[in-house]
Amino acid sequence: MPSNRCLSCGWANSGEGVTCESCGRELLDRPAYERRLQELSDYRDLRRLYGVGSILVAILLLLVSCALMKWFAGVIFPESDPSAGAALARTYAAPLAVAVIFLSVVLPLLVRRRSIVRRYRWSKEQMRTLKAGTQALPAEVFEAPAPADSETQKAKGPPVGLLVVVFGLLALLVIDQQAGPGLKEAIVGIVDPSSAATVSGEYRRHYSEQDLGGGVARSEQTWSYVFYPDGSYITYVDGYQQYGGSWSQSGNVLSITIPPIPGMTTDPNTFKATVSPDGGSFTVGEETYTRVD
Repeated sequence: MPSNRCLSCGWANSGEGVTCESCGRELLDRPAYERRLQELSDYRDLRRLYGVGSILVAILLLLVSCALMKWFAGVIFPESDPSAGAALARTYAAPLAVAVIFLSVVLPLLVRRRSIVRRYRWSKEQMRTLKAGTQALPAEVFEAPAPADSETQKAKGPPVGLLVVVFGLLALLVIDQQAGPGLKEAIVGIVDPSSAATVSGEYRRHYSEQDLGGGVARSEQTWSYVFYPDGSYITYVDGYQQYGGSWSQSGNVLSITIPPIPGMTTDPNTFKATVSPDGGSFTVGEETYTRVD
C-alpha cells in the first residue's frame, strides 16, 4: 500500500491513489518510503550535525578548552606551589582536556560522518538530488523518531553540557581579566577551602588602650607585619621597627618564626596563623591583621 506522503514535494495526500495529488509523481510503497525517508534524514543530519562546520566548531572547542584548562590549572595550582601533584596538574591538565574532548566530541563526529558516507556511497549527482529533496520537504516530515539502525539516532552533535562548561570557563577568564586576581582566589577557596593566596606586603592591626590587669596597661598602638618574597618579615609598632624573622606558608596556614631575642629568649619561637582565601588578612587566635593596599 502506498504511503500518503510524497517525498518529492512533501504533499500529504488524502486518498489511496498511487500518484501524488500535487506533483503527479508515483508514490512509494511503505518499505520503500521508509528507506527513502531514512536516507533523506541521514543526509540532512550529515549536513547539519556532521558537516564541515560542525567539525570546525568541535576543533575550535578543542583549542579553547586547551587554553582554558591551562589557565584553570594555573589558578588552582599556582607556580608558587612546588608540590609534585601541582606540577603534574599544571603539565597535564591541558593535554588531558584535549584528549577527552577529542575522544568524546571530535572523533565521534568524524566516525559518524564517515559511517554515513560509506553506508550510502553517494555520488555528487545523488547528493545534489538529496539536497534538493530535503529542501523541498517540510520540517515535520523529519520529526518522526528515527529507526534504531539510524546513524543519527545514536548522537546529535557535541554534548550541550560540555559546551556550557567550556564557555562558562571562558566567561570566568574574561571576568577575571577585568576584575583582577580576586576571582582566582575565590575559585581556589571554593574548590579547596584549605588553599589561600600567599601573604605579601604590610598587614596591620590597631590595639586600643586597655587595662590588662595586674597593674599592666596597654597603650593605644598599631602593630604591623611586613612580609617579603624571600621568606623574611619585619614587625613595626607605630611605625618603629621591632624585630624580624622568617615566614612560610602552606595552603592557608602561615608559619611565623620569631628568632631569639637577646636578653629575653634563647630559642626561636614559631606560631601559626590562618590566611584568608584572598590573602587579604591573617588571623592569630582572635586577632586579625589586614593587608594595607
